[in-house]
Amino acid sequence: MIPLRRKDVFGEPRPMFATCDIGLESALAASLEAVGAGAITPVQRGVGFVGDRELCWRINLESRVASRVLVPIAEFPAADKDELLAGATEAPWSAWFQVSKTIAVDATSQDSALDHTGYIAQVVKDGVCDHFRAASGRRPDVDKKFPHIRINARVENDRCIVSLDSSGVSLDRRGYRREAGPAPLRETLAAGCLFASGWTPGKVLVDPMCGAGTLLIEAALLATNTPPGLGRGRRGHFSFTHWYGHRQSRFEALLDELEGQIVEAESPIYGSDVDPEVLGHAMRNAERAGVAEALTLAQQPVSAARPPAGVDTGVVLCNPPYGHRIGRPDQLQALYATLGRTLKFEFGGWDVWLLVGDGAPVRNVGMSPTNTVYLRNGPIECRLMQYEVFKGRPSLVEARERREERRDGPRGGRGGGRSGDSRRGDPGGRDRDGRHGGGSRHGGSRHSGSGHSGSQRSGAGRRSGGRDRDDRRGARGRDDRRDDRRGPGGRDRDGRRGDGQRSSGQRSGAGRRGGPGGRRDDRRGPPRGSRRDERRDDDRRHDRRDDRRGPPRGERRDDRRGPPRDARRDDRRDGPPRGPRPDRGDDRRPRGGPQKSGGGKGNPWRRPTAADDGPEEP
Repeated sequence: MIPLRRKDVFGEPRPMFATCDIGLESALAASLEAVGAGAITPVQRGVGFVGDRELCWRINLESRVASRVLVPIAEFPAADKDELLAGATEAPWSAWFQVSKTIAVDATSQDSALDHTGYIAQVVKDGVCDHFRAASGRRPDVDKKFPHIRINARVENDRCIVSLDSSGVSLDRRGYRREAGPAPLRETLAAGCLFASGWTPGKVLVDPMCGAGTLLIEAALLATNTPPGLGRGRRGHFSFTHWYGHRQSRFEALLDELEGQIVEAESPIYGSDVDPEVLGHAMRNAERAGVAEALTLAQQPVSAARPPAGVDTGVVLCNPPYGHRIGRPDQLQALYATLGRTLKFEFGGWDVWLLVGDGAPVRNVGMSPTNTVYLRNGPIECRLMQYEVFKGRPSLVEARERREERRDGPRGGRGGGRSGDSRRGDPGGRDRDGRHGGGSRHGGSRHSGSGHSGSQRSGAGRRSGGRDRDDRRGARGRDDRRDDRRGPGGRDRDGRRGDGQRSSGQRSGAGRRGGPGGRRDDRRGPPRGSRRDERRDDDRRHDRRDDRRGPPRGERRDDRRGPPRDARRDDRRDGPPRGPRPDRGDDRRPRGGPQKSGGGKGNPWRRPTAADDGPEEP
C-alpha cells in the first residue's frame, strides 16, 4: 500500500511553467520578472521559472498574457502503455490533494510513439485512480467540465511530465465578458497586443472597431493597475485553492493588497463601432470589469473616426474582421480600404497597429507595414502589423475643401468658361485666343462665331477678333502673310484658292493658314506635288524597276520547276508515253494498309513496264 503523504510539498520554491499563445513569450517573460520570478527560461508557447506558492498565486492573479500556470510533480519514461501507467501510478498525487476531489486529465504528445492524446489521458487517469486505491482504498471521481483538480500530461520524446494545473480554467476567462459578438478576441491575446504595440498608461488609445470592447477593457485594466484575475480570486475559481497547504486567509490578504493598488486612469480610452447592439455589450462588459468610467464609447462607422479634440499623437489599435466568421470578401475589401483612407487622412503622426487574420485583404489599407508580429487567435493565424502614418497629410474634410477650391477658383466652376478679365485681350470680352468671354469649353454657347464651342472648330469661331494674337505676330497680320503665299491667279503655293476652301467637311483655309499655319508653309518649301515630280522621272521609273526584278514572275517560276509534270512522268517510264487509264480504283492500294482484293496486277507500286499496257496499237 502506498502511504498517504501529508507533507506540504509546496513549502519551498520549485520549478513551474506558464503557458501562453505563440508570439507572446517575451511579454510573458517580462511580466514574470516584474512579479519576482527567478530562473526565467522562455521557450515556444511558454516560459519556465522557479517560485513558491505565493508567487504561483500572484502570477495567476496578475499575469495578463499567461494562459495557465503548471506545477510539474513527476517525470518518467513513457515509450509504451506499461511505462506510462507505471509512472502515473507512482506519481505523488496523494501529497497534493484529497481523494474526495474530482479530477480531469488533459494530454499532449510530440515526437513520441504514444501520439493519441485521448489514449494518453485515459492511461494517466487510470494511474491516478490506482494510486489512490492503493493508498486509501478509494478512487477520485472524474468531472471533465468543472473538476477540482486539473492534471496535465505532456509526452515528448518518449518521456512524460505530469503537472498540476494551478489555474483550472484558462486565465483568459477573466469573468467580465459575458456578452460578446460573433468573433470575440481572447483576453490574453488582447493584452499581448497592447504590450507588443508599446502602449503604456498615459498614452491616448483609440479603437475605431472595438466590437465587444476586449481591447479597450484590457487597456483600462492595465491603465488602472487592476489585476485581471482579481474577480476570479474573489469567487474562488482557481484550482490551487483545492490543494494541500492552501491558506485562504493569506490568499485573501493578497487579494486585499492588490485591490488597494488600483488607481484611476491617466488618460481616457476611446472606442467606437457601427453596431449599436455590440456597443452595448462593450459597455456592460466594462461595467462588470469595473472600468466603465475609463472608457469613452461612440456609435459611428469607421469612416467617421477622428482623433480626440486637442490630441495630436497616440496609438490606434484595432482588430478588423478576418473574413472567417464576419464579412464577405467584397465587403472586407471595401472596409479595409475605408479604414486605411481614414487612418492616412485623419491620424497623421499616430502609431497604428492592426491585428489581421491570415487571408485578410490587408493590402487594401494602402500602406506598407513597418513591423509585423506573428500571433495566433485560437485556430486562426494572425499578424499584428504596425503602420507609420506621417504627419502633415490633410484630413478628408480639408482635402475635399481644397478640391472644391481648385475646381471653383480660376476656372469658374464646372460648365463655365475661362473666367478672369486679366486674360481677355480687349474690352469687347475676347481673350488672347480670340474666344469670347462668355464662351465655354464644356457647356457654354455653341453658336459659331460668338464663342468657342466644344464640338465646332470653325476658323471664324476660333480666330475671329484675335487682336492679341495679331499683336504677338508682329506688324503684318494674317491676311498679309496669306497674300505673300499666294501666287498669280490668287492661288497659294499648294495650289489652293485664297479662301482656302477645300471641301464642305474640311476646315477652312482661314482657320488653318492663319498665324502659325503660315510659318509652317514657309518651313516645308514647295508644294507636295512639285517635290514628288522632282524626285522621280515617270518615263524611266518603270524601266529601272523592270531591270532590277528581271523576267516576269511566271517565267521565273517555270525556270525553277523545270519541264512540265507530264513530261517528267514520261521520262520515268520505260516505254512510250501512254494516256490516262479509264479506271485505276481497283489496282491501287490504300496508303498504310494491305492491298485490296478483286483486281490489280501484283504490286501496284513497282515500276510499270511496256508489258503492262499490252500490245502496241498500230
